[in-house]
Amino acid sequence: MLYQKLGDLGTGALPHWMNEGLATYYETVPATMDEDYARALKPAVQNDKLLPMRTIMGNFPTASDQAILAYAQSYSMTDFIIRKYGRTKYAELLDEFKNPRHYDDIFRQVLGLDHDNLENEWRKDLGLQPRAIATRSTALPTAFPTFSLSSVPVSPTRAPTTSVAQVATPVPPTTVAQVATPAPTSAPKPASNNPLAGICGGLTGFIVLGLFGAMRAWNWLHKTDV
Repeated sequence: MLYQKLGDLGTGALPHWMNEGLATYYETVPATMDEDYARALKPAVQNDKLLPMRTIMGNFPTASDQAILAYAQSYSMTDFIIRKYGRTKYAELLDEFKNPRHYDDIFRQVLGLDHDNLENEWRKDLGLQPRAIATRSTALPTAFPTFSLSSVPVSPTRAPTTSVAQVATPVPPTTVAQVATPAPTSAPKPASNNPLAGICGGLTGFIVLGLFGAMRAWNWLHKTDV
């Protein structure tokens, strides 16, 4: 039944130690740990040199001795879960991993404890002391006085309204009435300063009077002759 669940699930969503633990667990029937794995696990337990299980949730170590120990621990943890909680519970774990979420949430939902506490139960089964567990903080992060880094909504502060500069209304220029300049009148011709002009004028008058007197005399004589 477990193999059927694993086939439906695939291996991508499982912690790596679960994937390899099932594979090694079902290599033999009944399940028996490989001798190489047993030889690697025994001194690690005796000296309390087990790898933290969280470190083998992803890729296994590249060093051969550490890689063999990782496979041995994977088998041992799988065997512990099946012995303590049963195959049905292990099958439920595989079902829950079909809907990926945080590993701790899945282990807590199915087995009643998170991954670190499950590891400590396994260590007790091996005769070891529990490993110290780092406390996971659930407090909300502190809001920073910036919009980009704060994870807590911060009421935006209204920016001060920029006062619009009042544009001075231009005062219309005072129109100065232009006084019409009167057209220039013909200036009187200046009297001639030429002394001959007076003499000529006087002679002209004298000649006219003389002619007038001559005409009157001629008319008078003419009347006398008649």
